[in-house]
Amino acid sequence: MAISTYAELKTAVIDFAHRSDLTSVIDTLVIRAESALNRKLRLKSQETDVTLSLAQGSDTIALPSGFLEMISLQLDLNDTLLRLEQLPERPFTADQVQNFTGIPSYYRISSTIEFDVKAAETYTVYGRYYKKWDIAADNTNWLLTNHPDLYMDIVLFEVGLYVRDPDLMESSADMASSKIESIILEDSRKSSRTIMASDPAILTAQSFNINLGY
Repeated sequence: MAISTYAELKTAVIDFAHRSDLTSVIDTLVIRAESALNRKLRLKSQETDVTLSLAQGSDTIALPSGFLEMISLQLDLNDTLLRLEQLPERPFTADQVQNFTGIPSYYRISSTIEFDVKAAETYTVYGRYYKKWDIAADNTNWLLTNHPDLYMDIVLFEVGLYVRDPDLMESSADMASSKIESIILEDSRKSSRTIMASDPAILTAQSFNINLGY
């Protein structure tokens, strides 16, 4: 059967496992499986652009919907974009935030996006981040459309864990791991091809003379 929606995925897993007693727990098993995918995958198809607003006098912005990881953050300064630098996961000092107002240069991710100073005025902030898969909310997504077998395998692992079937756990984990590795590799290749096709420096690069070193 075709697997292109959340309902079809759940039906396919129950049918494949030959377990009619999974109906009451299948939603939880999918959530657990998808959480594992969200920990492992950072794909081009997960990249999401968002426009945010940093209010005057504030040093925080709420995380965007489905946030997994920030890729880039840019501040709009009179139509000039200032790329902000992400700091490690550690608190800013009191002096950095409480005693200074100005143009932010740095940020860190906690339960919010935290900046190094309070905003001197209201700024528009453009972000790009990895967004988590949430098939229960979205009903379908790129991963299910293109790799339904991975969704099947990762959920079947959770089924094996739930029913205490080590053979199902082992076989499902092996297949899921192999597919995840393949998907990440292919995504990396596509990203490399995109960079090579769009970077003028690469397109106009001169030949390299191994003897001369240039």
